[in-house]
Amino acid sequence: MGVTRIRLLLVVTIALLVVSELGNWVAEAVDTSMGVVSGAVAAALYAFCGYRAKTASSEGAQAFWVWLPTGALSLVPVALRIWLVLDRPGASGLEKTVALLPMAVSFVLPVTLLLVVYGALGATPIRSSPP
Repeated sequence: MGVTRIRLLLVVTIALLVVSELGNWVAEAVDTSMGVVSGAVAAALYAFCGYRAKTASSEGAQAFWVWLPTGALSLVPVALRIWLVLDRPGASGLEKTVALLPMAVSFVLPVTLLLVVYGALGATPIRSSPP
């Protein structure tokens, strides 16, 4: 499997994690139907940015179109969830940490690690590999 295909799989995996987290957060905060709508909008944004990355002329432009939706769609739910947890009156620091731990382990850490791998593959020269 070539580096380009591995990069594509990484981007798809990151997109699935981000769309899932965003949809879950909106479904919890507002309504299930709005969670589905926000997931569809996030998937459409990823598709558009994927198309722009594919048609980009330089590797830097390709990376920009991969990082843009990931950063925008990841930071909003994470920041809001952190704010809601830290704003709980009467909760101890340990309770707040325990409340944030599932999001950190199931979303923030995997997305961060996948982005690190994607960045490392970006530094790898692309060679044609046998099929």
